[in-house]
Amino acid sequence: MEQEPRSTTKTSDTLILIYLIYASATFLINFILYRLPESWMASTKYLSIGLSVVGGMTPILLALAIKNKTGKVIGIVLSSVFAAFNLYSTADWLFF
Repeated sequence: MEQEPRSTTKTSDTLILIYLIYASATFLINFILYRLPESWMASTKYLSIGLSVVGGMTPILLALAIKNKTGKVIGIVLSSVFAAFNLYSTADWLFF
């Protein structure tokens, strides 16, 4: 039985860990932001937008962590479509 090279497994684990840390931190920050008084919401608008944009792109990390080559390509395509839609939605909300 053939095993994956150790560096590939370590890279995949690191990418998944980065995603989980980011997702947890974003959840915590958004939880705090939405509990602030409304007078503070205007000053935190750009932080929230930035988190949304970066958060929309993080599924690409999960796609890169896939070990199967065909699955990785499909994952990158799907996560790229998701990221593009997220960027469009954020821009639409912000500018229109």
